[in-house]
Amino acid sequence: MLSSLRVLADSKILREPPRPVALRQKGYDDAFDFRTVFYDVFYMADKKTVRLIGPPLFNFADYLNEESFTCSKGNAPVKAESHLHRAVTYVDLQFAEDVETLFLDAGNLGRFQLPVRENQADFFEGERVVLTMIKFDPLVWVKDWAEFYVRHHGATAIVIYNNQALDYTSTEIEEALSQVEGLNKYAVIDWAFPYGPQAGASGLWDSAYCQAGALEHARWFYLQRARSVLNHDIDELVVCQNDVSIFEEIERSSTGYLWYSSVWTSKPLAHEEAPPALERRHKHYWYYGNLFFAKKPPWESPGGGKWGAVPQKCPLDAQWQVHEIVNMACDKTLSAPIFFRHFRDMNTQWKVKRDAAMKGYHVDNDLLAAYKKIGW
Repeated sequence: MLSSLRVLADSKILREPPRPVALRQKGYDDAFDFRTVFYDVFYMADKKTVRLIGPPLFNFADYLNEESFTCSKGNAPVKAESHLHRAVTYVDLQFAEDVETLFLDAGNLGRFQLPVRENQADFFEGERVVLTMIKFDPLVWVKDWAEFYVRHHGATAIVIYNNQALDYTSTEIEEALSQVEGLNKYAVIDWAFPYGPQAGASGLWDSAYCQAGALEHARWFYLQRARSVLNHDIDELVVCQNDVSIFEEIERSSTGYLWYSSVWTSKPLAHEEAPPALERRHKHYWYYGNLFFAKKPPWESPGGGKWGAVPQKCPLDAQWQVHEIVNMACDKTLSAPIFFRHFRDMNTQWKVKRDAAMKGYHVDNDLLAAYKKIGW
């Protein structure tokens, strides 16, 4: 269970949104995270540093300083540092003694006691991990997605952040993963924070912190010692040329980071004619189309790439984000020929409608070969 700090909904002090009122789209305030100060508090893998991770503090920072934090003996940290990396804030503390509970006196914001959790990097040491966040995806899709990465690419572990899924619990996700043959380990985290507003007409991506926070939480709490990590949504399957494992490619890359583009995957069938969501499966689709066909790698046309990395090769100032790792150079030679398949029909249309017909349909023989390999 996370050691989170959220102010009360009726608090007089809430996070101040960065976007000017005139540029906020309808629903902005409903989606914005006004209340979360920290997502979690835990020891880093070195077992020396206590890390508090949360969204950008903004005005909350006015109520925090080095003297705000003490341990149970009343001692202040011997070292305190804070860092803001785009959509994520870290506060790192070191004490002269072991700390089980952190005491926070934040002035008018309040006084709090926060348990310090033990790091779980040892649990996933040496594993090949697929990482994602879910909310709207039917559970049968989640299980199929996990099976594909285990059977085709040799994934040995799954980490899923459950952003308040609508139709099932984290326990039910765990039950589904337990049925995936070959999956050694998994973790499902209840990540019950507001996702944050989209850019809208403003074009500003300044107010959505939830998924970036989850990715960085996974990096530092679970995956520092993982062999390699792959970041993909449930409607995304990677297929490499020559039937190689994406994990093998990540691990042999010169920088420990692959960053690659996508092709839309569907079949010659209008979305409105497609079966209901629960009857659709990845294996029903094996055509790629010209609509939004990514002819360039993501470093030439940024915005929609995905990535895989070796955590121990990621620089300290790098940040795991949804579509890239910031402040880290990718291996362009190995990345360029890789495309993940983005399944247009494996979507509940929660964000945008994806029912327009593609401009052309081409049989994806590599995808069909991958299906055959795993018995689909």
